[in-house]
Amino acid sequence: MSENSTAITISRLPALSHRQAGRLALRLALPLAAYYASAWLVQRTGATPASDILFPLIAAFFVFTYVEGVKTVEGRVPTDVRPFSVKGALLGIGLALIGLTLITVGLSLYLTVTAPGSPSLMQSIATGSLSFEELLRSRTVAAAVAAKEEILFRALLLRWLVSFMPPGRVVLLQAVAFGAEHWIFGAYSILNATLVGITLGVLYLRTHNLWVVLGFHFSWDFFIYVLSGGFSHYTRTLSTTQQQDLGLAYLAVYVLCQALMIILAVWITRRPGTLLRPA
Repeated sequence: MSENSTAITISRLPALSHRQAGRLALRLALPLAAYYASAWLVQRTGATPASDILFPLIAAFFVFTYVEGVKTVEGRVPTDVRPFSVKGALLGIGLALIGLTLITVGLSLYLTVTAPGSPSLMQSIATGSLSFEELLRSRTVAAAVAAKEEILFRALLLRWLVSFMPPGRVVLLQAVAFGAEHWIFGAYSILNATLVGITLGVLYLRTHNLWVVLGFHFSWDFFIYVLSGGFSHYTRTLSTTQQQDLGLAYLAVYVLCQALMIILAVWITRRPGTLLRPA
């Protein structure tokens, strides 16, 4: 894509000035505080049916606050959110499922070659599957996390960076910031989140549709959580050395799959407005 066409594409994504970004960030501080207060409460008291309802409400609170904030701060209707885009959400969900399938198949092939006598990874995933209650809880939490992070890192940070930075740097910087937010989970999580952040940044920058990245992020977090039960069940059958080797293999497969996801995201959105008409 030429520099000229890139400039035209980026101009369709409403950028935030420093002042607008600051005012919008202040408005989003309330749902952010509600999210962390709820997470702290669940950590202290344990998950309950009430908390299963609370997290989806927080997700809706984030979206509502963002919509009203854009109206007040920017004086316009947030076209990246309204109207609701079923097509956008399905596109994000579909891309996430493709990526997770590639990771699972890649690990299965690795284990077939390196450990032909070992149990089937797919069988372990089925055996170690979560209960219905755990699936429901992971779905509600994933909704709140997706809303929080996509509005903060894509709808706020990315749109602010676009106002004074070229698109390539914008995608990388917001992805690094997104990865850094996961520091508490360790170096692997930082790397994983940074790579996912590049895909999410590309999707939002080129489709200008928040439902695409919300669908992708929600599906990614939810199914990673589901698959983690199977992975944990599988690793219990391995020695310490085998677990370390599998961890390195997972990292290599994950990085490769994320690189493919970034290429796929760029290719699918190579003509902005073809799949989803930009704002």
